[in-house]
Amino acid sequence: GVRFVDIFNEGAHEGGSYADRGPDINGKVVRVRETDGVHYVYIAHSDGDYPTGTLVLGRLGGGHRAVFTPGPRRAVDEDSTFFHHGWLIWRETDNLKFRLMALDLGGDGLPRELPLPEAAEIAWVHPFDANPLAGDGTLMLELSGFLVPRRSFLFDLNAGVDGIRYRPLLSQPVEFDASGHMVELLSARSDDGTEVPYHLVRPKAAKGAVPVLLFGYGGFASSVEPHYNAVCGKMWLQHGGAYAVAHIRGGGEFGPALLQAGRRTATGTKT
Repeated sequence: GVRFVDIFNEGAHEGGSYADRGPDINGKVVRVRETDGVHYVYIAHSDGDYPTGTLVLGRLGGGHRAVFTPGPRRAVDEDSTFFHHGWLIWRETDNLKFRLMALDLGGDGLPRELPLPEAAEIAWVHPFDANPLAGDGTLMLELSGFLVPRRSFLFDLNAGVDGIRYRPLLSQPVEFDASGHMVELLSARSDDGTEVPYHLVRPKAAKGAVPVLLFGYGGFASSVEPHYNAVCGKMWLQHGGAYAVAHIRGGGEFGPALLQAGRRTATGTKT
């Protein structure tokens, strides 16, 4: 059965307040991520009615269902999930390749992938207005990558996913010449056999050994996303160096399961 109890939910959101009614599913209270006053959404952080990492959509006083099911390398970004003018929007990844998804809460109940105006290694969507309830439904899309600075576009879902028309808003300046470099998604095997993916930014014409700056962080479910680093580009990449970002256990790239796997109580290695 399902009943609802008052819980504290950090952060303001559309249609909600700081004290929201959270679902108590089969005797277990789960913390909502967002509510629009009619629906709620949360990510399962322990196996129960849903596998860990499942994105669950419910209706206050009604039923609930999974709108995203995780896999070994499939996850949903909790911070990207929000309600907006009758839609639920989130970002999901499959082996670090992202998709932006939207679900019409008054439609057929099937999620749709948002088309992009141009290719990117990472993207974010969020309301354009500081107070979404006072706005007209405009959303902002931001695209970026290791070699491409951030670009921003405005759009809305008033005509549905098929009716999206992107309007360029701004682009950050290009800070270094990236024409001679490329980005690869590779993996390395950890001591316990786990494949750990990493992004490698390197010169296209590199032959033999190349000096590499390696960065990795795994903790507190924080994801290390592709980002444009002008200092690294000017001072390192343009001088023949390479740059690697390891997506190690303990981060949020692959959902709660690998976050738990990164804790020292679960494994003798952090990577």
